[in-house]
Amino acid sequence: SERVKRRFETRSWVHVSRGSVEDGKREAALLSQVVEAVVDGGGATTGAETVAELERMLAALVANRRFLLVLDEVRNGGEWEELVRRLLERGGRGSKVLVTAVTAGVARDMGAGHVHRVNRLGEDDGWALLRVAACVADDGGAALRGVGRRIVGKCGGVPLALRAVAGVLRTREAIAEE
Repeated sequence: SERVKRRFETRSWVHVSRGSVEDGKREAALLSQVVEAVVDGGGATTGAETVAELERMLAALVANRRFLLVLDEVRNGGEWEELVRRLLERGGRGSKVLVTAVTAGVARDMGAGHVHRVNRLGEDDGWALLRVAACVADDGGAALRGVGRRIVGKCGGVPLALRAVAGVLRTREAIAEE
């Protein structure tokens, strides 16, 4: 949103993958992901950098700048805790790191200052979200509503899952129109 753009000089999103990385190279891989996101995926790293080099690069990128870093789908908070602490120490006043995770245990591992739990949506609210996110102009009648509500059930009412499915449906519709 415009408010977020005005508040933070640097905004970055890292989808934390559980890709197979050798134990000794895990920290470098994590740092590399963050550096790439901060420079907007501009190929800032080659993969040959050491942890120390990546830390220096990242420190220079966030030094005295207010930033927002989103770490999406963190599964092991312990491996990110130190990095987040160092980033917040080096960044400008008001910098924030937002972490999404499936379990609250990750938030505890990272020493989160605030945990916000997202509730599952009911059938009606889930269908409304799916319909809007998939760009369905109207309610579509009983048949479409029934299919939509079954999708809501399969997604367990999880808003992120519903938005992901809606994105796929939107893409399929665009391809079909071409």
